[in-house]
Amino acid sequence: MAPRPLPDKPFGGWFARVAGRYKMSVEQLWLDSGMDRPAASLNPVWLRWADVGDASVDRLSWLARVEARSLSAIMPTVG
Repeated sequence: MAPRPLPDKPFGGWFARVAGRYKMSVEQLWLDSGMDRPAASLNPVWLRWADVGDASVDRLSWLARVEARSLSAIMPTVG
């Protein structure tokens, strides 16, 4: 079972916990999850500012069995 997102923690931290739970690298989980942006586009400080589109949030919420709004709530404002 995937770790639950924590409202006071950034998306990248949750994503890293999921990768760790399944003994995968973050890059491998990114690729295996079918993200809408290539892993090479990960921001160098992705743990705080991951660039994730709505389609990826929907896919991740489905894969992790969490509500999309739980993931959206921990997404940073990029811009």
